[in-house]
Amino acid sequence: GMEIMVDGSIPPSAGLSSSSALVCCASLATVYANNITLPSKSNLADLCAYSERFIGTQGGGMDQAISFLAEPGKALKIDFNPLSCVEVNLPEGHSFVIANSQ
Repeated sequence: GMEIMVDGSIPPSAGLSSSSALVCCASLATVYANNITLPSKSNLADLCAYSERFIGTQGGGMDQAISFLAEPGKALKIDFNPLSCVEVNLPEGHSFVIANSQ
């Protein structure tokens, strides 16, 4: 078994994919704590998106895909059914900024 404590400061309904982040983190913790062979990143992203529907968040899978498949300095063009990704180079010196402006 596992004993887990979760704590955070992301405001509820902030739109920052906190539920997806929690599901992805919990899946990795479960895999490692139980010495399970890690499935492919794509399969794990699909599994997390599927499992999140059971807790009522109705996510589409993009958050889980980018959580597992992202690479530094790259953006991803993500397609579904089946899940596939194509890396897109970011222009030199550019970045994405995610902020809660409230």
